[in-house]
Amino acid sequence: MTRVITVEHSAPLRDGLSALIGSTLDIKLLCNAETPEEAFAQYVQFRPEALIVDMDIPGSLDFIRRVRIEDRTARIIPLVAYEWDENAKASFAVCGMEGLAKDQISDRLLALIRAAVKERRTEI
Repeated sequence: MTRVITVEHSAPLRDGLSALIGSTLDIKLLCNAETPEEAFAQYVQFRPEALIVDMDIPGSLDFIRRVRIEDRTARIIPLVAYEWDENAKASFAVCGMEGLAKDQISDRLLALIRAAVKERRTEI
């Protein structure tokens, strides 16, 4: 079972992520964090296989850098408003993997989680 934590400040989007992830048998949502600070505490406690992070939340890049210090193999999927903006480009560079525009969540998120975890397992 792949365990994930989401970092999202928007209640409707948190609810949508919960419903989407909850519809699977192989991915379990451990918790939803509203802030990077809350998410870091949850990350340290649970050590999930993947993190889904809204990069529009202030402090998201610093949060990801802190996670990378703890675990260089952490899989982080950045959620961005637009794939082409500067925030997105910085997010992709720090996360070291493809991100996801918010309007593509329902089409691509589950596949990205599975691919990220598969890639992590081959690195360990």
